[in-house]
Amino acid sequence: MSAPARRDGAAKTPQTVRSGDPHDLWQQAVRIRQEWLDHALSTQPADRPAAERCLTAVYARASRPRPRFEWVDSPEKAMPLVSGWPNLDHLYERIRAARPPRTPLLASDIAMIVSQLRGALGAGVVHTDPELSPARTGKAKVPWPELAPLRALDSGVPLAVVLHQGVRTALHRSLAHGYYLPVRAALASDGPVPVCW
Repeated sequence: MSAPARRDGAAKTPQTVRSGDPHDLWQQAVRIRQEWLDHALSTQPADRPAAERCLTAVYARASRPRPRFEWVDSPEKAMPLVSGWPNLDHLYERIRAARPPRTPLLASDIAMIVSQLRGALGAGVVHTDPELSPARTGKAKVPWPELAPLRALDSGVPLAVVLHQGVRTALHRSLAHGYYLPVRAALASDGPVPVCW
């Protein structure tokens, strides 16, 4: 699917859920999780004009000038272009400094924008964050068991916890551990990789 088609699809109102049954909602979540995974692992060509427009808007939001774009065929081919950019340790050093420099690094500004976006998205969610709650009742407050989703629902595990385990955790496992962390490790032959990766 092309980026314009993904963007247009994302703008459409989600299909109304006709049932409040947790099993039906889980089946809908399975379809959405697969769609997200398909987008994340897509090898279709990038919609370069759309990417440039979106990134320029991010820079503008951080009060930065329009970036210069140089397209490359792979992350490895981009490494010489980002040589000298800060890695995560450098950013933390700047934050912890007794007198941080007056002008924040672009990476710090973008991290702040991402944090603000997450906060705004979280504020719009009716249900609480399953990482923080719902806690199990009782004195022990043991974590909810990690069971197959339908079995978990049948065992009384709240839908929010099943969705967290079966969507967020599953996508993180597939995309972080299965893709971007190995790519970062492969690129880090000469030392830590800049935060852009």
